Amino acid sequence: MVYQFNIIERILLNVNIIPHPLMDAAVNVGLAKALGVAVKLKITDQLSKQEKSITAIAQACDISEKGTEIILNCLEAMGYVDKNSKGYKFNKRGSKFLDRQSLDSFCNFILFSDWAYNSFINLEDTVRLGKQPRENLVYFNDHEWALFTLAMNSPIPI
Repeated sequence: MVYQFNIIERILLNVNIIPHPLMDAAVNVGLAKALGVAVKLKITDQLSKQEKSITAIAQACDISEKGTEIILNCLEAMGYVDKNSKGYKFNKRGSKFLDRQSLDSFCNFILFSDWAYNSFINLEDTVRLGKQPRENLVYFNDHEWALFTLAMNSPIPI
């Protein structure tokens, strides 16, 4: 988490009442993209409470080891995984919010946020050239509706 919170917010974040992925994916494009890549490429699906090596995670996801290490280091910096000499593993926050099996999983919200941010990538060309955007945030296709529906069913504390 990069944003500086006040004391009450820090307490609520420390006990995971305020969900970190909601802040990370909704507030900071860089953090949202790192989370989106980790979930979309199923890097988070390879993580658990047991350490796993970069090589094992990369092979299971069929992606490069260097890229895997970069994203895992991002997840560590954001406070979702712990790193030691044996590899990477979910910590309490990662298990709660990034494990698809968790009742508090934000994976679908993260995927939807990633889609939404990607839809703005060509905004400059759309404005400059008057071209129809690739993604239309008003009309969803079947896949986009499914993504939106799953995201809106993500657990958000009241």
